[in-house]
Amino acid sequence: MRTHRVLVVAALLVIGWAGVFAQGPGPRHGFGGGQFLGGMAKHLNLTDEQKAEIRKILEAERELMKPVHEQLRENRQALNEVTKDGQFNEAQVTKLAEQQGDLVAQTIVSRERVQAQIWQLLTPEQREKASQVRERTKDRMQGGERPMRFEGGPRRGR
Repeated sequence: MRTHRVLVVAALLVIGWAGVFAQGPGPRHGFGGGQFLGGMAKHLNLTDEQKAEIRKILEAERELMKPVHEQLRENRQALNEVTKDGQFNEAQVTKLAEQQGDLVAQTIVSRERVQAQIWQLLTPEQREKASQVRERTKDRMQGGERPMRFEGGPRRGR
């Protein structure tokens, strides 16, 4: 049961990150929204060509993942509906949870595909800096701290 809870929590975190990657421009913050890209671009000293290529990658992935994100939204609504007012039908909830798991798996694949494509655009020096940032962020999150914010990145909770 503990393993199941850990998987559910991990799945919810992945959904959040996948949403960050798939967001379009607008009032939302996130990688696809440009603010994170701006901060990371400044930190890694990305060239204009690299930034343009990354935008293309993100846009293509956003379009590819639109149906998955719509299915995730519909799945959450269905789960809310079958559990409202204290209702519980284990068969229905199990079916929705399995569908959600499949959709989350697709978002994980999407995120990793994007990261691999972006990684190929980076110089060895940029890769080293990105690896250092990733490790610091991982360490901070494991310690219960908020991830670091890049200059030009979104400010949350302020």
